[in-house]
Formats: sequence, C-alpha cells, structure tokens
Amino acid sequence: MSFLDYISGINFGGAILLAIAIVAIALAVNQLLLVSAEDLLRNLLPGAGRWLGWSALDIAHDQPDEAWFCRTCKSLNLAGSQMCYRGCGPRPAPAEPVSVDHTGAA
Repeated sequence: MSFLDYISGINFGGAILLAIAIVAIALAVNQLLLVSAEDLLRNLLPGAGRWLGWSALDIAHDQPDEAWFCRTCKSLNLAGSQMCYRGCGPRPAPAEPVSVDHTGAA
C-alpha cells in the first residue's frame, strides 16, 4: 500500500463534517460554561465577594493597627514589623489598657 493509495482512501468530506461538528459542540459547551459561571457568580452567590473580603480582614486582624516609633532612633516603622528597620532593636511591647472601675467604689 503506497502513500497515494492511503490518501485516496480517506473520506475528506466526512472528516471535514466531523471536524465542523466537533468545533460546534466545543463552542456550545464553552458558551454553556461561560453563561453558567456568570449566573453562578451573579445569582447563586451574591455575597461571596463580601464574605471573602471580611474573611481576609479577619485573617489580617492579628497585625497591630498602627505603625510604631523606635524608642532609640525615633524612626517610624511599619505596623507589621517587629524590628526597627535601622536595626536598633525589637518593637516595644504594647501598653496594657488601663482598667477603669465604674462602680463608684474608692
């Protein structure tokens, strides 16, 4: 069997129709997935973005709220850093809140 016999035995019309059908099915499935994903995001999960945002804030809540000043060199350091960026020393421990007695007893 030669190459020409092999080529002449191929049904090119059927192959082209099969390729067109496969492409049409792939495009239909792609469109279905795009529409269902958009519908899922807009209608079924309306609060997902807000929930993810609040979750991220809750996770990040462990960091101190404000930047801090080094006692040695008086430089302003980032809130998340535990060492002075100039290498002067560690971050001082936060002050304990003063408890106030509201009962009126002296």
